[in-house]
Amino acid sequence: AIHVVVQMRELPDHSRRLMEIAEVQGLDYDGSATFPSYKLRTLYQFEFLRYTSDGKAHGQFAVRDRPSWLRELRLIPNYEVPQFWQQ
Repeated sequence: AIHVVVQMRELPDHSRRLMEIAEVQGLDYDGSATFPSYKLRTLYQFEFLRYTSDGKAHGQFAVRDRPSWLRELRLIPNYEVPQFWQQ
């Protein structure tokens, strides 16, 4: 089974960046019962900010959503849920 999709991309400065991490939520039978597509929930996404003076792409990761399995994480003894998922 596929639980997570990671998208990489080559940027105009020829660097490769991780662009998005998404959780697979299952198949979307509403669109097509014959050829259903996967439903994805974006957890993290790279936000391009600017090019530096030497032409390199600069950006940061933004939290887009909490994973569906966050409830299970809270059940782990001594596990502290990251602050960005508590909102």
